[in-house]
Amino acid sequence: MKILPTSFLLMLLFFTSLGWAQNLDFESEIREEKSGDAIPGALVTIEGTVLAAKTDQSGAFKFDAPLPVGDFTVSVVKEGFENTYFLIKSEPDVRIVIDYVEMELTREEALRRKKEKITLDKEEKKILKEAKKASKEKEKELAKQTKRLKRKNSVDVAYDRVVVDEPAPVSLPTSVPAVSRVGVDEDNGDEFYSDAQIKYSKILGVPLDKVSNKDLYNEIDKWMGTPYLYGGSTKNGIDCSAFSQLLLLKGFDIYIERTAETQYSSLNQYPFTLIDSLAEGDLLYFYKTDENGEEKISHVGVYLHNNKFVHSTGSKRNTGKNGVKISDITDPYWFKRFVSGGRRKSN
Repeated sequence: MKILPTSFLLMLLFFTSLGWAQNLDFESEIREEKSGDAIPGALVTIEGTVLAAKTDQSGAFKFDAPLPVGDFTVSVVKEGFENTYFLIKSEPDVRIVIDYVEMELTREEALRRKKEKITLDKEEKKILKEAKKASKEKEKELAKQTKRLKRKNSVDVAYDRVVVDEPAPVSLPTSVPAVSRVGVDEDNGDEFYSDAQIKYSKILGVPLDKVSNKDLYNEIDKWMGTPYLYGGSTKNGIDCSAFSQLLLLKGFDIYIERTAETQYSSLNQYPFTLIDSLAEGDLLYFYKTDENGEEKISHVGVYLHNNKFVHSTGSKRNTGKNGVKISDITDPYWFKRFVSGGRRKSN
């Protein structure tokens, strides 16, 4: 027979005297007050007990162990944030689920982030300015070369008129082999869809010809399920604006700004509010109400088809996980936070 240590027995007797709830757990998420972003690494302590937990990369925490019955103060501590406290009441056979708890930045951290944002904005403007400058120089050089070639071409080109038979209509097969083939078959000119296009045509509930942007859907599939991470831009974690920036660059060859706020306020897009007008590649902007009652842009996604959009979110809504996922704009959670769409002008 296994003998329990005396210290463990004493602790067990102590907690038994408090009265423990059965089959009870306590879970929630910790978020930043103004932005709504997840806060990983926050220490959550049930004061007066030995129970403590840290939030994961999505800002979530969970106490699986039984809690003592009674009223308790819960403290949340994280460097750069003001300490946060709230009350819970644990009862037998009752789970405690809180949607989320907000933490406010300290004044010092808010100032640090403000300076960091100014620096990042300057770097983005510099990169965009250099890209535009390079593009203009390339256009000038091309115009110069074209003008010169019109006077005298550098090669002799022969043009022979040929009669081409009208090709027979191409019919797509009802099923495509599970092989990733993108582009056109060189033997017969038939077009093949990638696995990602086939996959997302089913997810979105639209015909294959609606998901013709191979680069876009292949890129989405590469990142699907990647965890959400504020400020992140890698497979270890990515935030909403970095993901939308990536998709527009890879799928549409359009460079956009780094943050949701600067993307929303950009002059390089056509804003509109009618959901019926949304088209593939449009940006969707969502707001959060700050402490002054003002609406602030806090989230961005990329519209696909059939009311569906793809984004990287700190919310675990519907799937139970955060990160890159597909959501529905008509979902009440997203619909009530929707501000407008934005259709980008080509660079």
